[in-house]
Amino acid sequence: MNIFDRTVSCLEKALGLALTRHNLIAANLANMDTPGYVGRDIAFQDELKRAMEAVPVRVGDRELPPAAPEVFEEGPVDLDVESARLAQNQITHDALSKLVSKKFEMLKYAISEGGK
Repeated sequence: MNIFDRTVSCLEKALGLALTRHNLIAANLANMDTPGYVGRDIAFQDELKRAMEAVPVRVGDRELPPAAPEVFEEGPVDLDVESARLAQNQITHDALSKLVSKKFEMLKYAISEGGK
């Protein structure tokens, strides 16, 4: 029996994508002055949609991890663009984290029989 519904699974996938995007943006900023470095990113919305539509693959009683998001190269790194992406990604991550927190608060409330 699984006590977590599809919402928790979706939020988990979205948080994972936000983390992946954060790491790519951080790498872009760290290597901004590296000669020949090409900035990389993921299409967050497209990858989230792909992750939601993916059918889990099971081997025995284990579920295989989903395919890694498609990372694309986008050319030279621009500080302003990357800073804006980082801020947007942080807002997305914070919102997703709040949703997960609220979901677990609801579960805790149900477990405690409505606060009795």
